[in-house]
Formats: sequence, C-alpha cells, structure tokens
Amino acid sequence: MGASSSLGKSWLQRTLQGQGEPVIQFLDEKSETYLSAANLYNLAIEKYKALRRQGVKPENSVLVTSASDPSFVTTLMAALCGGYWLKLEGKKSGERSAQPAKALPPGGGLILFTSGTSSKSPREVFLTWEQVLTQVQAHSEEFDRIGFEPGVRLSLLPKHHCFGLIVDFLVGLDRDPVILLSFQPESILRRLHMVLENFDVHVLCLTPRIVEILLNDKSQDLKRLKKIQVLCGGATLPKILRQRSESTFSKLVEGYGQTECGPGVLLNGTPIPFCEVRIDRDNESEDIGRLLVKTPTLGEFEGKVLDENGFFDTGDLAFIKEGRVYILGRKSDFLKNSSGEWTSLEKEKEDILLRFGVNIDLDAGASGEIVMTIAIDHQHLSSRIQKTIEKRFFRKVTLKFGAVSLRLEVRQKKEASQKVWSAHHAA
Repeated sequence: MGASSSLGKSWLQRTLQGQGEPVIQFLDEKSETYLSAANLYNLAIEKYKALRRQGVKPENSVLVTSASDPSFVTTLMAALCGGYWLKLEGKKSGERSAQPAKALPPGGGLILFTSGTSSKSPREVFLTWEQVLTQVQAHSEEFDRIGFEPGVRLSLLPKHHCFGLIVDFLVGLDRDPVILLSFQPESILRRLHMVLENFDVHVLCLTPRIVEILLNDKSQDLKRLKKIQVLCGGATLPKILRQRSESTFSKLVEGYGQTECGPGVLLNGTPIPFCEVRIDRDNESEDIGRLLVKTPTLGEFEGKVLDENGFFDTGDLAFIKEGRVYILGRKSDFLKNSSGEWTSLEKEKEDILLRFGVNIDLDAGASGEIVMTIAIDHQHLSSRIQKTIEKRFFRKVTLKFGAVSLRLEVRQKKEASQKVWSAHHAA
C-alpha cells in the first residue's frame, strides 16, 4: 500500500471513525436519509474489503463510478481508504472496475476531467490522494484563519468536478458538523428558498451564476441569507455581483483554481500556503500578464509543460495590486488593442452592441486575425463594424455570416465598465 493510501486511511480514521459528526443528510431521497461519520467509515471499510474479496486490487484496477448517486460517497471513501484510483463520471453509469490504460502511480487518487477552458477540449487530470488531502487541509486551515466558521453546509455543486468534490464536499467532511448533500442541483435551486427555510444553512459553495440566481430570487428572505457564508469559485465574480454579495451574505470568499492545480490556488486573491504565483508579462512596463503557478498539487495530464523554474502556465491573464492577485480571464478571450492595452472580446462585443445595436460574435483566429460573425440580416453594417474593430486592434478581421449568440439586453455603459476586465483600473 502506497504512502497516499496510508495517508488516506489516517485521514478517514481521524475524520470519521467513531465520530457522530459530520452527519450527511441526503436531500434527494424520497424519505430522509442520514449517515453519520462513524457509519460512513464502517461502510467504506466494508466496501474496501468486498473489493479485495472480488479480486479488485489497487495496483491493477481503476474504480469507475457515477458522481450523481448517493452510493458514490461510500465508493469515494473506500477508494481513499484502499489506495484505489477513482474515475468520476457525471452521468449515471453505475459502478465498475477497469484496467488502467497506462501504468499509474501507486497509492491511488482521483481521475477528473477539466471543464475544457484550460485546453481545447476536456482532458483527464490525475491527482494523487496525497495531493487531494493537501488541498483539503490547506483550505480548512485557511478558512479557520480568515474566520470562515464551520456550520451546516448545503453541498449542491456537481461532484465530478474538482470544486464541488474537493473544496466543497471533502473540505466539508473535514470541518463542518452537518452536510446537506444533493445530487440534483437543478431541483434544489428551484426550491432553494424552501431548503433555506427548513434548514439552518451557514455554508455554501457556489459559482457566480448560482450566486446571481440566488440574489435575484424574489422568494428568498434576505434576512436568512445574512447568516450564510459563501465561497464563490468556478469563474470570476463580476464586480457588481460581488458588491451585492458582500452586502447580502455574512461573509464572501472568492476562490480561484484549476482542475490541473488540484484545484485551489487563491483565496481572496492570496495564494494558499503551498502555492507560488507570478505574472509573466510581455514587457516590464505592463502590469497584466499570464498567471503562472507552482504547486505540489499540480496533477498529471496530457500536454503538461512547466517552465525552467517549475511554474505552470494557467492560460489566465492577471495582475497584482497591493499584494492581491486579480484574475481577468482566459488569455484567449483577450486581445491587445491599438493602445497596447488588454481588452476582452466580450467587452468589444458589448461596445459594438451599444454603438450599432447589432449582436456579433468575435473569436481570435489561429493566424492572429479576429474572426467576426454577424447575421446576414445586418450585412449592410458588416463593413463599418469590421473597419471599426480593425482600427481598434490593428488586426485583420475576417468576416463570416451565420448564427450569433444573442445578447438580449444592451447594458448600461456604467455597468459594463465595472465588469471584471476593468478591475485593473478600479481595484
């Protein structure tokens, strides 16, 4: 048994064995189902022993299971206890074991898929249990340091993604007394006001989109939200939404990370203890550049490249101001304009909509050009818009006619100016 599996078993014994808390309550069951820490530990040990009796050995097997079913929790703990590699799938696919496609490090861990933002398509990332538990411990300690209090946690993010599994669920097991666990987030969101009314929820891990839904839900009692602490991750929280969140929730913490990094890198713009970050700029006169990360929890994945100092290029643009790291977004979504400033393609699309009243799509082409897509109905404006963008970026704009992702509302210029891309000027 490898070092990672020994570490996993020790963590399970410390966190679950003989303990009454945490208590997991499954919200998606027809009848209320509870699972104490001690019961979960015993089920995990039984599951591990059953796998061994069936000849499923950690050194030559990968467990594959759906992260959309309550039984996944026991399989996850059994894999952690026994040092198995566990591959998580989002769809309901049952549980099985498989031969690994290639030799994997001993001790086991998680096999997760990225969302596809850091590469052209989703890719497998291999994180050892040691890396996973390093992330869990670091987040628990950082939450203690910044006053993010333990409490009843509503865990509704998908568990086949790093954020929902490691930073939400496993950190919750490590520090919270009660976890309300849901595998049907869409259903929970539709009746979230009822859940918050019936349960004294103190902790939520959310994405910006769910934060927006929650704050715009007129059925919510804002007084109830005042006692909830929120960790927001998965994407950058726009400035206006962040301001609303800070005035609504008892505490707001913004996290940044990538599946490849294990996932956590930043909390409130500050690197978690074992992470190093730096900004790689095109020239020294610029503040904005690519965010590079050096972390012991960087997983294994196809196309992994590090620089000579061991730093990984996240593909995100960022800058540092007063000791805090601000994330602008994917470098592929930004271009330098004629003034040498980084500008998001999203902002450019909004500016065109404000100026011409026309929706367009913009993408960075493979040869450095900008590809502009516009509906054929607006062909009479295409040349003017094309020249406007070429003048703004000093780049060739290739014109295409086709379907466009509609922006249904023209945002006020003031609000548009407060999006995260302008944080460099407003931080």
